Amino acid sequence: MNSNRTIADLYFADTGETVGKACKSMHAGGISIERASQIIGYKTSSDLRKYLARRGIECPWPKKRAGSPGGHPPIRITDNMMERYVDLRRAGVLADIAAREAGHSRDSIRQAIRARRPDLKLPRRKAA
Repeated sequence: MNSNRTIADLYFADTGETVGKACKSMHAGGISIERASQIIGYKTSSDLRKYLARRGIECPWPKKRAGSPGGHPPIRITDNMMERYVDLRRAGVLADIAAREAGHSRDSIRQAIRARRPDLKLPRRKAA
């Protein structure tokens, strides 16, 4: 018996099931690609994807994981919030207070203004 054969190799040889069929049934059963690659005998999910691609089999798992990306969700600053901030700043209110009234941090509002209205100039805080 060949010592390089894994349990998965023996299973596939014994049952006649192919790696492609096994992948499809595991995907249908809700098993992640990482776990499926371990079960089948590959070190990484990338190895399993490459194996399937070499044989022209479409990988049933999406390329990227579904789920939330790391970090905080992006802050949505509406035009109304931005206009409120600009109006308060033009009226002489300090930037921190105007941002608090608009409901966001001063930095996030300033980034939104720079991105959407780069030509807009706001009054600078006067030195005391």
